[in-house]
Amino acid sequence: MIWLGVLAMTLIGALGAFLLKSGMDRVNGLEDLVKNPRLYLGGCCYLAGAGLNILLLHKLDYSVLYPMTALTYVWSMGLSAVFLGERVLKYHRTLTTYLDALLQNGFQILRVVEPPPPEDMLDLPGMRDALRRPMMLLVSAVKENPDGWIQGQKGR
Repeated sequence: MIWLGVLAMTLIGALGAFLLKSGMDRVNGLEDLVKNPRLYLGGCCYLAGAGLNILLLHKLDYSVLYPMTALTYVWSMGLSAVFLGERVLKYHRTLTTYLDALLQNGFQILRVVEPPPPEDMLDLPGMRDALRRPMMLLVSAVKENPDGWIQGQKGR
C-alpha cells in the first residue's frame, strides 16, 4: 500500500506540472491567468503531491522516499513528449566525464557497474546493442569529511 502511495505521489506531481505547463501555454494576459482552470488544477495537484509526500515520510525513511520523487520527472517527460509534442533531449557523456568529476571533487570510487539487459530481453529491439553500449552506469563512491568519517556511514 505504501508503494502505491509513492506511485500516486509521483503521478500526481507530474500531472500538476503538466497542467501548469499546458495552462500557461494558453495565457495571453492577466485575465487569462486568473481564469485558467488548468493552472488551479495544476496547483491543486502539486499541493496534493506534496501532502502525500509528507504523509509518506511518516512511513518511509527520507533516504528512500526522496530519490523516488525523481519518478515525477520521468512521468513529466513522458507527458510533455506525448501530449505537448516536446522533444526529449538526451545528453551522452563519456565515462571519463562522470568518473573524473567524482575524483576531482574528492570522492573515492568503490565500484563501477554497467549492467547488461536481462537475457529474456535480448530479443527486444535495441537490446543487443545495450551489450556493447550499456544503458545504465552505476557508481558507488564515498567522500571523507574533514572530521574523518565517511559520508553515508550508518550511525553518523
